[in-house]
Amino acid sequence: MANIFFLKTLIFTFIMISSNVSGQCNTHTPPCSLTCRCGTSSDVCLPVHVMGCGSLGCRPGWSGPTCQKQNIVYKATKVDSSSELSVSNSDNLAFDGDLTSVFRSAIEANPSVTVTATSSRHPIHTIQIYNGATDLNDLSGFEIYVSASSDFINSKLCYRDTTAIGKSEYVINCTQPLTGLYIKLLVPKTTSLAIREMEVYVCGEYWFGSECDRLCNCQSASTRCNGVTGACPYGCPDGRNGTDCYSECLAGRFGRQCQSICHCKNTASCDKVDGTCDDQGCAVGFKGDNCQRACSSGEFGEGCEGKCHCYPVNNCDKETGQCAGDCQAGFKGDNCQEDCEVGKYGRNCAGDCHCKNLTSCNKEHGRCDALGCEAGYTGSYCNRECSTGRFGEKCQYICHCKHAISCNHVNGTCDEGRCAAGYKGDNCQEVSGSTINVHTPEPNKNVQIYFRTNRRSLIWAKSPQNKETASIKGRPESNKASSTGLLAGVCVLAGISLVLMIYAVISTVKGRRWYIRFQQEIKSHYDSAQVPRRERSSEIYENTK
Repeated sequence: MANIFFLKTLIFTFIMISSNVSGQCNTHTPPCSLTCRCGTSSDVCLPVHVMGCGSLGCRPGWSGPTCQKQNIVYKATKVDSSSELSVSNSDNLAFDGDLTSVFRSAIEANPSVTVTATSSRHPIHTIQIYNGATDLNDLSGFEIYVSASSDFINSKLCYRDTTAIGKSEYVINCTQPLTGLYIKLLVPKTTSLAIREMEVYVCGEYWFGSECDRLCNCQSASTRCNGVTGACPYGCPDGRNGTDCYSECLAGRFGRQCQSICHCKNTASCDKVDGTCDDQGCAVGFKGDNCQRACSSGEFGEGCEGKCHCYPVNNCDKETGQCAGDCQAGFKGDNCQEDCEVGKYGRNCAGDCHCKNLTSCNKEHGRCDALGCEAGYTGSYCNRECSTGRFGEKCQYICHCKHAISCNHVNGTCDEGRCAAGYKGDNCQEVSGSTINVHTPEPNKNVQIYFRTNRRSLIWAKSPQNKETASIKGRPESNKASSTGLLAGVCVLAGISLVLMIYAVISTVKGRRWYIRFQQEIKSHYDSAQVPRRERSSEIYENTK
């Protein structure tokens, strides 16, 4: 067996020397950065740190499974006690590493011993005291203080013994992690202080735990952790958390201190370090290499490939596309993904198109194409009804309702079919009185004047297209008066009284004067705004039958 061990050690030593890592231990990645504390002159450690030094043992002042537990008062030279001791009772005997030698003070009040540590790199981990008194109770009630200065003005209490019966050996931990160069053991009573050995332990660089056998697991491999708790001053590596940074992130978490949330499809777990998802990809509403980028404004759904149509656009749910408010102009539906149907436009498709021949309008703003607006509507977007008193295509027709009530803006119908005097029909556009034709110099551009039978009450004028003449539906009263005058003349020739002849003359003159006035009124009405300008003429001709 000895030969086998020697062979293994020889092979290991050759490997370490060949790798140029003599005196160092293998950690996360080569080259090694941990100092060996093995009990050989070459300080060669086994390549796997958890195996420690094997049978080589630890160097003096170091212990533990990996030889990383250091007694920082081992072989201390700076020791002070409360009593003047003889050489045989030197206070250094309490720190020489020999459990057979005893340091003993004289019987006195509050005897104490103070030692200056060889290092103050790490917080004190463990203090071990071996009682050297003949009566073990002499040490009961002792106190330990740690200070950064020798005067102990700002010292901190590490431990106070509360047992009534003394023990032969004490293994204690400070109530709080303390770092200091000066350690004092005090017995607050009148007694003799006697101890065989006092050992104060800290962990070596990058190690922690009760036996200093656990490596620090900090964000940076070169960062030292707390030698007692393993806590890292700058946090844990990505994917780890906990006081000692050895706990893996829970499912659904990753990254620094496990603060980031996975966003993988079907709630799958992501990589604990960088958050990348497997082949399933990102959850809906997220994108990017590690699915940490939420969909941008205006995007939603799996891979953020959906396009939002909300108003405003940032009111879109990143997962479903559901809108918190209205849809954009031209869209409708629960998540505003449906186009407006034919004849609708605007936000939530609430607007009605009013285009000629029922053609569809622009889905966003309702503008019609070159055909223009349907009857009863006007404006650039055909969204305004004809103004009061107008109706029909391009709002070019005038209402003729009783009491000047406005008609239907589309077809001109009046309420209960009540037309103004002189008009009739479904939309009160037919004249119920008489007409007279007035010709313009242009062919096929005759103007027909309509009037009521009660004299001089003209209603409106229009030009019948493609007609050379227009029939007269009646005669004005002036014409009737002229007929009466002719009849009276016949009566004169028949020998009727002179009175009738005089009446005929008067009636003829009166009727002719009225007819002249009637012509003037026709001329005035013809020149008014009711007759289109292109149909007006400087001459008027009357045509009666």
